[in-house]
Amino acid sequence: MKRFKKVFAVILSLAMVLGMSLTSFAAPVVSNGDGKVPSDENKATATASNIEAGAVVTAYRIVKPSYTSNGITGYEATTEAVKAILVDAEKKEAPTIVTSAQITEIANLDLTQFSDVVVMKGGDPDTNGLTTYTAELPAGYWMVIVSKGSTQYNKVYNPMLLGVYYSKSGSNSQLTMGPVDAAENWTLETENAFAKSSEPTLQKFIVEDGEEVKGNDVAFVGDNYGDVVNFRIKTQIPSYSDDYEDVMVKIADTLDPGLTLDMNSITVSVGGTDVTNDKVAYTAHDVTVAGFTIDFFSDYAKLNGNKEVIVEYSATINKDANINYDFNKNTATLDYTNNPSNVEDAKHLEDQTYTYTFAIDSDITGKYDEEWKKLTEEIVKTGDKKVIDLGGGQSTVTTRLEGAEFTLTRTDKKRPDGTDYVYTKVTDENGYLKFRGLDAGTYTLVETKAPEGYSLNNTPATVVITSDIDETTGLLNSYTITINGEKTSTYKATYEGETITKIEYVNGGTQLDKPDENHQTTGASDIFEIKNTKLAALPSTGGIGTTIFTIGGCAIMIIAAALFFASRRKTAK
Repeated sequence: MKRFKKVFAVILSLAMVLGMSLTSFAAPVVSNGDGKVPSDENKATATASNIEAGAVVTAYRIVKPSYTSNGITGYEATTEAVKAILVDAEKKEAPTIVTSAQITEIANLDLTQFSDVVVMKGGDPDTNGLTTYTAELPAGYWMVIVSKGSTQYNKVYNPMLLGVYYSKSGSNSQLTMGPVDAAENWTLETENAFAKSSEPTLQKFIVEDGEEVKGNDVAFVGDNYGDVVNFRIKTQIPSYSDDYEDVMVKIADTLDPGLTLDMNSITVSVGGTDVTNDKVAYTAHDVTVAGFTIDFFSDYAKLNGNKEVIVEYSATINKDANINYDFNKNTATLDYTNNPSNVEDAKHLEDQTYTYTFAIDSDITGKYDEEWKKLTEEIVKTGDKKVIDLGGGQSTVTTRLEGAEFTLTRTDKKRPDGTDYVYTKVTDENGYLKFRGLDAGTYTLVETKAPEGYSLNNTPATVVITSDIDETTGLLNSYTITINGEKTSTYKATYEGETITKIEYVNGGTQLDKPDENHQTTGASDIFEIKNTKLAALPSTGGIGTTIFTIGGCAIMIIAAALFFASRRKTAK
């Protein structure tokens, strides 16, 4: 009867363990042992499945049989630390019942104390990257720990309990606690482990007109004003079992210098509940204009496993914003514990968004393509024609005019404060108008001040900027600048990851040649020219024309004076 109670207790303990952290099934592995004395030479093929390929899966024996020359007499803890956890000091019960709390304590012990340690071997991964790990193990309870291997896995794995036990009579699956000797039929059985895990994801979005996008284009105006960009981070707190005594869950965000963080805009919700001001949920630190960190408290994270976390905030595009293909990058990260024995042994996830501003007559990119590090040519201010000496002959070229002032006004959208997007620039020595910080949209361009010696050309021109931003990656595929519906410049990029490997410069369907030292290109027939006409020539100072006018004026004054005095004499008489 006493033996029956012990056997029943062992069966009950197995049910408790298997329901706690793993799904299991009985699998007879070793055939009939009739006539053989049980020993550690008897091994069964034990498996732990549903684990990512490339991980390190290690089995630590925490309970082993007590062997004699005739067989086994019972079970004992493999270390004094495990014995202190599993064995009741007063009743001196054998270590056969393992609770969830005890597994937690064992998993957090110094694992170097165990001498029976076996690294399990993984098979080929399935289509989901998962595989089964196997090992030939002698009898006992084995704690299975999944840790990092050759690949950085994302999942949080709970420690698993794997049982390898003797069964008498060759047919049942009862853990035999009494003596097992060579006179009896016995088999070695296993309770194989199925790993349960929690795998958080991390997504970073820009929220634009109520939609979540990966990339967008915005505008910058003035030294202290630019468009506001709204960001959203979506992730989950991992599901941690009691095996994790202490955990780390940390969300961080880093902004490029072209984006200024609004620190007061940061909000945090967990499971649909706003916890922005909940002091027991997290602490926000390292909050600067370049980013922030949200560090959830360990106890809070363990109580809120699998709940969705949403972090939202806004930033303003500023005068340091990159232009054209030089994006303004924003990176969100998630670091979380995925090893119960080491809180700092963390998994790292990250996701990015990209914000663009555009420019006219400016660098297309200064990072990726030195050969084509050039001024884009969409608009040029021109005057009369002149003849230049090319060395082997002469050529007639159009004069580029410096000092013409232009105003560019957006017509399809106003700023959030209700005012217009207005940009004012003056042409440089090569006649270029270097407008930068533009959003995709429709604009009107008007000359407001002519260069010295030229008449004003105030005929308005319509400028349209369009962009093609990849919906999945958020990267800019191409952008086009069209003027008056006729002159069109298109720039197309090819990527490897987020690195540009090629940029095609196309004007009216013709790829541009590299500009020469005079900023002239061939094939760029669609560059929009704004022409000015010279004012009519006036006589120069000190010339003959001036002298004649001066003499004539003096003569008139002398005649008028003579008539005045003659009139006075006549009146006096």
